[in-house]
Amino acid sequence: MQTRSIAPRQYGRVGGGDNDDPPSDLKNESNFRQSEPDGDGREFPKEIVGYLRSIEQIKKKEGKIEDFILEKCAEEVVGQETTLLAWTEAAVVVESVFGSCPQGAALFLASISRLKHKVLADLMFGGASARTIENLIYSMCPIANAEHVELLQKLAGILLDNWADAVTVQPASFLIRAIVWVCCGFTAKPKAGEERKRNYKGQEIKASLKKVYEKFSLLAFDENLNKNHSDTPIFVTLFQDFIEADGLWGDHRSDEYVKRRLEKDDYEGISNAWHSPNGSRVWEKLMETCSEDARSLLWLEFCSKNFEELTNNKFANFPLQKMINSSSSLEMVTEIVDSFAPKCSEFLEHQNSGVFLAVLRCAARFPSSEKAMLQHLRKYFRAATEAKKANFLLNAITINQYDGSYFDAQKFTQKVS
Repeated sequence: MQTRSIAPRQYGRVGGGDNDDPPSDLKNESNFRQSEPDGDGREFPKEIVGYLRSIEQIKKKEGKIEDFILEKCAEEVVGQETTLLAWTEAAVVVESVFGSCPQGAALFLASISRLKHKVLADLMFGGASARTIENLIYSMCPIANAEHVELLQKLAGILLDNWADAVTVQPASFLIRAIVWVCCGFTAKPKAGEERKRNYKGQEIKASLKKVYEKFSLLAFDENLNKNHSDTPIFVTLFQDFIEADGLWGDHRSDEYVKRRLEKDDYEGISNAWHSPNGSRVWEKLMETCSEDARSLLWLEFCSKNFEELTNNKFANFPLQKMINSSSSLEMVTEIVDSFAPKCSEFLEHQNSGVFLAVLRCAARFPSSEKAMLQHLRKYFRAATEAKKANFLLNAITINQYDGSYFDAQKFTQKVS
């Protein structure tokens, strides 16, 4: 299969200067918005902004904007799109008016899609402009027709052609994320633990959006292509979205990613990633979404040989917890419990609560593993014999400070400061 050739820095980082290092604080969007003066030297478009604000009042009064009014708005902004998006204040009004419904969002995105390639790319790599485009992409969901799919394809093409830049610049990376989640049928990135229905206007539209998503996914899971920025905060955050989306589509690229690393005997690379703040986040997401088969292989070939060290590491313990919490087969649960149970006293004494609690939940999934875990816990909490069995709970509550005869509730009540 031929892959799209990547032309790094075709457009460069709009407003980003010559600094190759992405910002460490992903929450601080002002790094991008303030990289250039608001308006970029253009005069503020008072007249058209005033017109759009009058339309905004209709929305506030009636709760919606009719399609024919939106079409008129789209006609009025032709030729002024770049200036509108250059000013944060104007961009917010554009977003409010055109983002009020999928059709309105599509009208404005269609307008900017007719701009020169370079001009559109600059908007997509900017701050306020990219943010507005991002929200309008989300507002288009559910994608209604083939024309709207073509709009996404046009925007996606620019990001794909400039992948090396797009995945290291926050505004452009957010656009990639928006397209990915809209292709998945969502109007926004799902929150952790949230179950939402994927919304599509028919199977043909869904199939078309899958093709758009796949072009991005092929690049995102290409280790060689992304090796220079695989540990940067912006790419890591984006890659976690691709891992999650892969699970929704059932493409098993996450499985292939894990197995590829194992087939290459890249244990050092896996270990380095687990022990780093960014790499551990990627592997935590992989352990959540990949198959039991992939988790089992990783456990046997890597984790089982290093589980004590991984447990004690401030970064590596998080993907380990996720692996344990996500494991569900009797074979995998038995392997985990057989490794951890004899060491439970060490984990308790070192207060490795996250991993320890994950092992307890894991052991509870099957009677045999639960029994094995309880045997070791009873031994640690001095309740292994029949005579002392009743002391188990009190010993556990007091961390073995109960003397076996008198329980002083006041002594063992935590004081709240």
